[in-house]
Amino acid sequence: MPTSHQALFEANLDYVRRTASAICARNGFSREDSEDFVSALIVKLMEDDYAVIGKYRGRGNIQVYLVTVARHFFQDYRNKLWGKWKPSAEAKRLGPTAVQLDMLTSRDGHSLDVAIGILRDNHGVNESEAELVVLYNRLPYRSGRTELDEATLGELPAVGGSGELALLEKEKRERFSRADAVMQKTLAGLEPEERLLVKLVYHDGLKIAEIARRLGTNQKKLYRWVDKIIVDLRREMERAGVR
Repeated sequence: MPTSHQALFEANLDYVRRTASAICARNGFSREDSEDFVSALIVKLMEDDYAVIGKYRGRGNIQVYLVTVARHFFQDYRNKLWGKWKPSAEAKRLGPTAVQLDMLTSRDGHSLDVAIGILRDNHGVNESEAELVVLYNRLPYRSGRTELDEATLGELPAVGGSGELALLEKEKRERFSRADAVMQKTLAGLEPEERLLVKLVYHDGLKIAEIARRLGTNQKKLYRWVDKIIVDLRREMERAGVR
């Protein structure tokens, strides 16, 4: 027979999931990070024979209590995940896409073009490249951001106008075609273990920690390995005239 605390937890489990997902969405978490947080929150509520649920004394609405618990746990979870880094006030005002862009450029140190690729591939962002550049330029400068050079900025058309957008799409397809050809050639020259690592990271979307556990190897070694592959790929791209 389930305890009263367990029964209360199970009765509100769907609400906990929805609340946790909403908190993550408002704070710009990716789908993967959101799923991790929801799982962590559920585990937290189940720990020590539902001790957190046991602290609810019946005063007020149980769902209000669970929202408070979820918010406090999210603060602790995000601090552990991101360390001392916090999205800028302007990024939070501009919305989840701006928060992700701020995080990728200022916290993780990605250049804008790499950050845009991550937003498209991992977070389902549909804004055009020009719109994301405008959004990026509205964010306050923070150490760690890699700025676009003037030549790159000069290649971007103004936002608006079907002709300009069509030209942008045509140029983008041509760049992607050249980049794909160089990438396939470079990947073909990698060792089998390196190709597997690229597949796991960039195709399957696994985190380095998870790959290290699966392969039974050191995380730091895999990070150095990925960095080397990226450097080699960028060098080959630049040799082929793909920036």
